Amino acid sequence: MARIALRARLGFSLTAVGVTWLLSGIAFSIYLRDINALLAFWIWSIPFFAVGWVIVGIPMAALDYQHPLTLGSSSILGITGAVAGGMIMLAPAAIARWTSPHTHFVPFAWSELAGWPALGAAIGAAGPLLYSWLLSRYVSPGKERLQDTDSVPASASDL
Repeated sequence: MARIALRARLGFSLTAVGVTWLLSGIAFSIYLRDINALLAFWIWSIPFFAVGWVIVGIPMAALDYQHPLTLGSSSILGITGAVAGGMIMLAPAAIARWTSPHTHFVPFAWSELAGWPALGAAIGAAGPLLYSWLLSRYVSPGKERLQDTDSVPASASDL
């Protein structure tokens, strides 16, 4: 398997984050049935996607040179992205609970994982899976795909 340059892997990583960000905003606005939600999501979510890319995207692109992607590693990347996405969505509530000890303590309930963290997990899993799909389709410049010469006759005399 050919190794893909770091520049290309980082480009695919940013492409995956960008496409995931765009489609997540569209899905969010369709869910809320409001175009203003689309604009608010795109503005509000930039720091979250940036943190997610730093946590998952950069290490994923850097480690891919050492261990090329396989089906198992793509699944692990998807799970890692889902955990990171869910934790990023849980972070504001956790920070608010930890930094304000004098307020009424609200215990953590497992039902909290069904809302925003579930959306963050779905978005977080989509990015790495899209990245691995983009890498699987990559053909480096200067190299052409090998054509299957067995299935196509070379000339009319071969028929």
